[in-house]
Amino acid sequence: MPDTLRGALADAGIGALENMAWLFAEQSSHASDEGCIGPTARIEFIGVPSGALLLQVEAPLLAVVAGAMLGTDDTPDLVLQRDALGELANVVCGHVLPEIAGTREEYLLAPPTVFTNWEAALKPTDVVAEVVHLAVQGGWARVGFIRPAPN
Repeated sequence: MPDTLRGALADAGIGALENMAWLFAEQSSHASDEGCIGPTARIEFIGVPSGALLLQVEAPLLAVVAGAMLGTDDTPDLVLQRDALGELANVVCGHVLPEIAGTREEYLLAPPTVFTNWEAALKPTDVVAEVVHLAVQGGWARVGFIRPAPN
């Protein structure tokens, strides 16, 4: 069991990419968000803590991820790619929350919303608690944990 939020995000992101898309992934030392361009899924959740999880996958890699998840060698259309990204984010969120809050906590998860990029997925009141970059076979991904601004 990871002992930090960072570890939980990395483990869940790596596990989802490896088990659902059959792609090798590992935590990256990528220190900057510069050059990180790609669609981003946002899953909001209510519980203790409340917040959101963001998952961004590099645009060219998303077609590969979606194809693997759908079991096809053909490039899925953009609607299916966005749907696959939302489902992947849902799985990551579902693995992160019990790791950080325990299995007794209950959460209400909103359906995923997919945005064109990371910045569009952030609300003005969001506080980014942690971001993990992942090196993925053929590209990169990043996972972020968002907390609402304190009142």
